[in-house]
Formats: sequence, structure tokens, C-alpha cells
Amino acid sequence: FKGCMLGLKNRVGAIIEKGAQSGDLRSDVDPEKTSVMYLGLIITTFMLWTVIEERTRGYKETAWPYFEEYMRTLRPAAPEVARG
Repeated sequence: FKGCMLGLKNRVGAIIEKGAQSGDLRSDVDPEKTSVMYLGLIITTFMLWTVIEERTRGYKETAWPYFEEYMRTLRPAAPEVARG
């Protein structure tokens, strides 16, 4: 199990690092911490779906708003528009 989790963390971390380098994600994200947070998001939303919501709707429907919020925190800020 440990090997599986470390492998997932490393794969997600590599994707996050590439996203930061390409400008798709904020350049200041820490790939290791951010990948652990992603795995935590999956576990947390699964528990929410299973225990609290008792699977009354689909997992994706439960998890998607949390995933979107997670991704919002990783995206670069939109450039400010000068007014005047």
C-alpha cells in the first residue's frame, strides 16, 4: 500500500510540476505538498460521499465542486485589467 501511495504521489507531483513549468498552474506551487493534498481530496470526498451522503448521488457529483475549488487555488491569477 505504501508503495502504491508513493507512486501515486510521485506521478501526481510530476504532473503538477509540469503544469507549473508550462504556466497552466501557479509557478509557486510545491508539487510534493500539492500532490499529497490531491490524494487527501480524493480520500476526503470519498468519505463524504460514503459516510455522510450515504451514496445518495454519484461520487463525481459529490466530489466535483471540491475538485474545482482545489484547481481554482492552483491556477495562476488572471491579469488585472487597467481601468481608466
